[in-house]
This record gives sequence, C-alpha cells and structure tokens, in this order.
Amino acid sequence: MGIDPEVAAILTAKGTSSAPPLETLGVAEARTVSGVLRPGQDPGPSAARELVREVAGTDRTMLVLEVDPAPPAVVLWVHGGGWVLGSAAASLPFARRLAAAWSADVAVIDYRLAPEHPYPAAIDDVTAAWRSIARACPGRRIVLAGDSAGANLALAAVARQPDTARADAVVAFYPAVDPERAAPSHRDPDCQVVLPTSTMGWFWQLYAPGGDAYWSTPLRWDPVPPLPRTVVVTAEFDVLRDEGQALAEHLRAGGVDVDHRCWSGQVHGFVTLNPAPASAAAALAWSARQVAGVLTG
Repeated sequence: MGIDPEVAAILTAKGTSSAPPLETLGVAEARTVSGVLRPGQDPGPSAARELVREVAGTDRTMLVLEVDPAPPAVVLWVHGGGWVLGSAAASLPFARRLAAAWSADVAVIDYRLAPEHPYPAAIDDVTAAWRSIARACPGRRIVLAGDSAGANLALAAVARQPDTARADAVVAFYPAVDPERAAPSHRDPDCQVVLPTSTMGWFWQLYAPGGDAYWSTPLRWDPVPPLPRTVVVTAEFDVLRDEGQALAEHLRAGGVDVDHRCWSGQVHGFVTLNPAPASAAAALAWSARQVAGVLTG
C-alpha cells in the first residue's frame, strides 16, 4: 500500500527526505533545526486556560492546559525527541489537540535533556511531575502518555516506582525501548523515512552512554512491574515498529492489560505531525477509546 498519501505530502512539504541525518549536525544544530516553526503549522485549539506551573522539589516547569468543565482525568504528556530534542513549548500545538481529542487536562513536562543530563535524569523529572499532579488533583484519574523517547520515559517512570503516585493508564505512541536496535524493522529500508536507525542509535548513545539504563529498556524487565492498563500504538513504516510490538507482547506476558495496534501506511511521528493528518486524529480517537474508562471516570 505504501505511505499514506496525506502523510507523504506533509513530509514532502517539510523536506524530510532531503534533510541530513540529525547525528551529522551535532546536538546544538539538531535542536535548532528540530525547533523551527514552519509556515502552515496549526497552533491547535486553545484550551480554556494555559498556564506554566513549577514542579515541586525541582527546577522544572510544566505547561498545563485546562479544559472546561473540569474533566475527570489529567494527562501527563512526555514529548519525544530522542531524549535530546524538544520542549514543552514546542509541544503546545499537539498538547492542545490532545486536550481537545481526549477531553482532558494536559500537562507537558519540560524534562532535562541528554547529553547534558543523561539517564535517569529525565525519568526523575517525569516522576516529579507525576507526583505533583497526583498531589494537586486528588480523586482525579491520571494518564501518563508520550511518543517515542517520551513514551519510554512514561513507561519507565511508572515501572520504576509503581507505588509512588497513582497512575491509571499509560499510552505509548511508537515507543523507543531497545538500545540494541535488533528488530527487523531497523534493517528495513522502507522504515527509514523519518527516523533512520542510525539516528536512533545516536540518541541512545547520548542518553545512556554507559549502556546501563534498566528502566528505559522494558524488554529486559524481569519480572515485569505491575503497570496499569497500557496502550501501545506503532506505525508500519517506522524503525521502532517491531520493538513496539515486542514491548506489547512482553508486557502482556507479564500480566499487564495491554492493547496494541499498528497503523498501516503511517510513519514515525505521525500522531504529532503538524499540520495533522486524518490518521493522527484517528489514532488519538482510537487510543482514547482504549482508556475511556479512565478518561471519562
């Protein structure tokens, strides 16, 4: 079938196929390039209130989007970017779409980035944000969600300290979970479109240079921690496709309630693409249905 034509057109407009691999640019330039706002980007539907709040006990902040009326659930969104790129501010357009699609308040944590702050600094920041939300929102449901490296961090935070704060669900969009990059999709030329396996290797080296990153390598978890309901979304043309499937199978074998769907015709990052393709809205709607009991109370 090939890549979804709408997604292919967005990637062409962005010049994705002609862009040099990020690892050839170095960290500083890669951050500059990845943070550029291009013409035609959709700012997303503004929430009722958009605030910046401090994360207690840290020097971190969260971008908080509140919707009216106050919903039963709060989503802690953990952005992707290989643990090296991205920010809460850059995630604002998607966070707005997420809040509208899931009818939930959304908090985006500005976690510390590698290589300046390698493993497990980002997990510590996500955990602190999660605790802050739990303290500030007693009685409300909490969902940890993220994409790519952000999905890894969401999973790691809950797995490392499952009793530290309440988590009612985890939603992982195309999670990065295997530093060995051993899955067949990493060797598939058709999967190198947005995130080449060489770039993923660079990210892992910057994030976990010593190779000892147990909580960020879920395929090694033994035993599997008692995670809440977990939803895994993967994309057909993504180097992370097969490790995402392996993650779902590993968690399920360990007793976790897991739903997994691989979206045909899609590439790495399709859910957060801007402008958003129809497939992104469909994936957000599907994932919301899988955790409807949490989002709606």
